[in-house]
Order: sequence, then structure tokens, then C-alpha cells
Amino acid sequence: MKDNSTTVPQFTEYPYGFWSIPIVRLCKKVHNTNMYATSTLTLPVVGIINAGWPSPAEEELLDTISFDEWLIEPSTFMVKVQNDAMQNAGIFTDDVVIFRRGQKPKSGDIVIADVEGQWMMRYYAVEEGKPVLYPANGHYEVIRPDELTIIGVIRSVIRKYSC
Repeated sequence: MKDNSTTVPQFTEYPYGFWSIPIVRLCKKVHNTNMYATSTLTLPVVGIINAGWPSPAEEELLDTISFDEWLIEPSTFMVKVQNDAMQNAGIFTDDVVIFRRGQKPKSGDIVIADVEGQWMMRYYAVEEGKPVLYPANGHYEVIRPDELTIIGVIRSVIRKYSC
């Protein structure tokens, strides 16, 4: 059987500790689908860093992490953040969030919700049996929609720091 797939380079940035690691993934577009079959990349964990008080610097191979296995599950997608409504949750403009579709949110989860055809990211809660969406910035309103659709639950935030 002839392989009708094409190889597509994808450039992704994953944060690790205090630096970002650029990763080039070669992906194969699977014939007659919109999905990509990707290779897995693992990176070495070379130590533990103290973010508070100084500690002796040591580097040793502790483990390896596969970002595909650590962050990516079926029905996982990414979106780029456009405003500062979630800044007090540590999610800023130009961050990329990884979210999982089809996961039922718990109170306190950060979700992507569709409210009247508009997607937004907020904290999810249920009050008096109705959903409520809370921003993590006091300059935005709490939203108490009559109807909403949960698109997904946030799993991770990716931020690129300048060099």
C-alpha cells in the first residue's frame, strides 16, 4: 500500500523551569484525516532549582520527561491568550494554553466556555445550580450565563520568555 502522508515541520515552545525549550517536531499528516501522527521527544531533567533562597548548583541526570506523555492526551488542543482577564491566575496575553475537550469541569477549574457564540477563559463554578464564570482580574465582570457550553478544561500554560 502506498504511503500518501506528507511530513510537516511544526515549531513548538515548551517551558521548562526558567527557560523555554524550542522543539521541532516532524509530523506526518495522515491521509484522509485532519489528525497528525507525531513523534515523541523526551528531554533530560538535570536537577532541581530553588526558586527562593540560593542553593548549591549541581547538575545530574535525574530523569527524562516526555512532554507528549506529560501534557498531551486524546482531545488535547492549544489556544493563544488574547487579553488579561486571567492575569491573577498567571495566564497572560500571548501565553498559549493547553486544554482538553470533553472533560467535565470541577468548581475552581479554569475552563474555555462558549457563551452566546463567544469563547472565553474563566474560573468555573456552580452557584444555586447554575454555572458562573469568574475572571482572575477585577477589571472584568463575573458572568452568569443562562446557557453555556464548556469547550474544555485548561491543563497547562506555555509562556515564551525573551532571550
